[in-house]
Order: sequence, then C-alpha cells, then structure tokens
Amino acid sequence: DPSLRAGGGGEGADVGALYAQHTANPGDLDARLVLADALQGAGDPRGELIMLQMALADGTASEGAERRVTSLLHNHGDEWVGPLPAIERTGRRFERGFLVACETNADHAAIARTLDRPEWRTIEELSLRADDVELGPLIARLPLLTRLCADDRSLDGRHQLVEHQRRHCADQEAHEA
Repeated sequence: DPSLRAGGGGEGADVGALYAQHTANPGDLDARLVLADALQGAGDPRGELIMLQMALADGTASEGAERRVTSLLHNHGDEWVGPLPAIERTGRRFERGFLVACETNADHAAIARTLDRPEWRTIEELSLRADDVELGPLIARLPLLTRLCADDRSLDGRHQLVEHQRRHCADQEAHEA
C-alpha cells in the first residue's frame, strides 16, 4: 500500500513518495530497488517480488526464487494489476515487480476511466481486443510501451508508436479546427 511508511531501511523512506517517483520514471531500475527495499521494510510482499524478479533478470537469484515469484503472483497479482479493466491472469506478465504485458477486451470507456492509474506506466506490451479504443491517449500514458496489438494490426517499437500518436494528435487538432 503506497500510503505505508517504511520503518526500517535507513531514513524511513516514505513509500508513497517512492511510488510517485517510480510512476514518474518507471524505467529507473535503481529507484525501483529503493522502492523494493522500503516496501520490504514496511512488510509489503511486493518488495519481495521486485527483489526476486530483479535477481532472476540478472541471474543472481537463489534456488526457489521462481517458485516464490509464482506464489506471490498467485496470492497478490490481482491486487497489483489494480483497477485496470478486463485483464485476465492468463493474459498478463510481471517483470521486475510490475505488470509489463497484458491483454484486455475492455472497451474505450473502461480504459478511459483508468488512464490516470499508475499501473499503466510499466506496460511494455499491450494487446487490445476491443476495436473502439482510441490509441493516442492510451499510448501517451505508456512510456515503456514497445508493442501494441489492436484492431488486427500490430505496432512494434517505440518509434512506430510515437509516430502513430503524433498522427492521431494532428488528426484530432485538424478535426477541432
């Protein structure tokens, strides 16, 4: 829970402030490790997930780490997805402690209601099954997005995604003029 304060860990880091820092720059893995340490100090199991998955990613994990990650995700994964709409367990992947890939059949209205949620900020791969989702506003909220599948088309790489968003904004401005 981001409102918790970590009691141990040096200076008693404010977990809420560390979550805010992570939301502002989700690709900063050093800041993510500081968040993990504070979460562990506060007794939040997500801190353990972050540490375990970071260790698995860099090859330094101890025996049993994958089993523990599976257990943590089984017990807490739904909570960590938060209110993101219509994301099933089988269509999601966590890495380095956060949701990085998911599939959803949520429509535009359901997604629009959650665009301000920090859970979107760590998504790298997204599959949209609904055909009415406006991609521009969604892409703008996903700084780490590298793959998007929507409307039976696929956009790979940040350049294609940014170009699609730029065209969307230009079209929208022309329509409003």
